[in-house]
Amino acid sequence: MAETQYKAAQAGQSQATAGARASALSQGYTRVTAPYDGWVLQTHVDAGDLAVPGKPLLTVYAPQPLRAVVQIPASQAESARAAQDVQVQLTEANGASLWVQPVKRSTMPAADPVSQTVVWRLDLAPSAAQKLLPGQQVRVRFVGGQAQRTVVPAQAVLRRGELTAVYVASERGFVLRAVRLGADHGDQGVEIVVGLAAGERVALDPVRAGLAGAVVASR
Repeated sequence: MAETQYKAAQAGQSQATAGARASALSQGYTRVTAPYDGWVLQTHVDAGDLAVPGKPLLTVYAPQPLRAVVQIPASQAESARAAQDVQVQLTEANGASLWVQPVKRSTMPAADPVSQTVVWRLDLAPSAAQKLLPGQQVRVRFVGGQAQRTVVPAQAVLRRGELTAVYVASERGFVLRAVRLGADHGDQGVEIVVGLAAGERVALDPVRAGLAGAVVASR
C-alpha cells in the first residue's frame, strides 16, 4: 500500500514538473528581451497584437556601443577593402573636426541588388561614441596611400551663393579665382581639387583681400 502511494506521488511530481515546464515555455512567448540595456523610445504595437517576423515591436535606444554605417558603391568595394586606414569624422564642441579610427570594422559579403552598394560597419570606441547620437550623420574616409594634395585653410575659402573661390596673390594684388573643393581634412585644411596650383599663395582673410587697395604682404 505504501509503495503504491509512493509511486503515485512520484508520477504526480513528474506530471507537475512537466506542467511547470510547459507553462514556462508558454510564458516565454509573451516576453521580448533586448540583447542590450537601454530605454524604450517608442512602442509600435498594442496589447493583444500578434507578433510576426519582420514586424517592429519597439524602438530601443542604447547609448553604447555605437557604430558608423556607410554604403560604398559596389564599383569601389575593392578599393575600400584595400584601404590602409579608415577614419570617421567627429565634430568637437568648438566646431573643430576630429578624425578617429574605428576599433573594429566589418563589411557585408554581398552588394545590395537595388542600390548596388556594399555596407561597411565601423564600431567606435566609447570615448568617440560620446560625441555622437544615434541617427546622426558622419563622414567616413578610406585612406588608400600617399598622394599630393593642394590644401588651404578653411577660412581662406570664400562662399557667396553658388560661388566658391579664394583670393590668389599676384603681382597686381589679390585676384578672385573660383575653385572646386574636395575633402575636408579638419585642422589641416580643405582640399582644392580644381582652380589652384601648387605653390600659389592665397589670402587667409578673403573679406579683407576683396577690399579696394588690399596689398599682398611680402614673404
